[in-house]
Amino acid sequence: MEAKKCWVTLATAKSYVQGVICLAKSLMRVKTKFPLLVLMLNLEGGETDITREDYDELIKLGSSYHFQFIYIKEINRVRSNATRYIWERFRNVSTKLRVWEVEGYDLVGLLDADMCIMHNMDELLELDLDDNTIAACHACVCNPLKINMYPANWIPENCAYTNGPIHPASASQAPITNSESYFNSGLIILRPSKSKFNEIHDHLLNHENPDSLLFEDQDLLNEVYKGNWIGLPYVYNALKTLRKCHPLIWSDKSVKNVHYILDDKPWKEDIEKMRAMTVDERSDIWILNNWWWKVYKDEEWKDEDFEDVTN
Repeated sequence: MEAKKCWVTLATAKSYVQGVICLAKSLMRVKTKFPLLVLMLNLEGGETDITREDYDELIKLGSSYHFQFIYIKEINRVRSNATRYIWERFRNVSTKLRVWEVEGYDLVGLLDADMCIMHNMDELLELDLDDNTIAACHACVCNPLKINMYPANWIPENCAYTNGPIHPASASQAPITNSESYFNSGLIILRPSKSKFNEIHDHLLNHENPDSLLFEDQDLLNEVYKGNWIGLPYVYNALKTLRKCHPLIWSDKSVKNVHYILDDKPWKEDIEKMRAMTVDERSDIWILNNWWWKVYKDEEWKDEDFEDVTN
C-alpha cells in the first residue's frame, strides 16, 4: 500500500489566519501533489479567537484544494497541586505537539503558518525517516537584531551558516549537522507516532527547568531529538533574516520556502504604501514581504521581484 503523506499547519489564533491562507495558496501555486491538513482548535470551546467567519473563509479556500480540517484540544501541563499551563506562552506549544498524533498519515511535513512556499518541495515527503528521526533546517544563531533575551552564545561565529556551504552549493547542501547542532522548528519532516508524542509530552510535563525553554517548542524538540535529526539545506526554511545576515548563502531564485520569523509579519505591512516608496525608503525585507503579498493577492511574478544578493 502506498504511504499516505501530507503537509500540516496549525490555525490556533486569529492573527495567523491570513498566514494560513497564504501558505495554502502558495502550496497550490507550486502544484504540490500532497494535501494540506490544518489543525484547528475547537471554535466552540473558547480556546481560540478564530471566528466562524474565519473558519468559513478557510473552508471556501479549501474547496479548491485538498484542505482537510480536524478539531484538536490543547494539552495542559499538570502540576501536582493544580492543572495549569506552565507558562501562558506554552499554550500553542503544547498544541503544536499534536502533529505527532495525526492519524492516517505515514509522513508529514509540519509548516509554520508564517511561511510562503516559492517552489515545489514535494521531495521532502519522499525522505526515508524512522519514528525517532526528523529532518529540519539549522537555526541561525547570529542574533543580528541584538535581542537581549537571546542566549549569550548566539553570535555569528557559533552559527552553522557562517561556516556552511555558500551559493550555489548552499541550495543543495546543508551545514554540518552533529550532536551539538540546533534546528529551527518551523519546518519539520516527521513520522506521526503516538509513542513519540507521549515521549515529547512527558519530556515537557517532567521538565526540570521549563523556564529554560526560551524558544518554547523549538528548544523542547531540540532536546528530544538531540543527535537524531537530518539537516536540510536552508532553502527549505529560509529564515527572512538570512538574506541580509548570510548573503553568501542566499539566492532569491533558489529559495523554496520563506519563513517570516519575528513579530513584523508581512500581513501587518501596508504593501501598497511600501510599493509606492522609493528603493531607498523601503525596509530591508521589502523584497520578501512583497513575495508574500503577491502570493496572497494571486499576482503574477515579474523579473524585478527577484534580485541576486550573492556575488
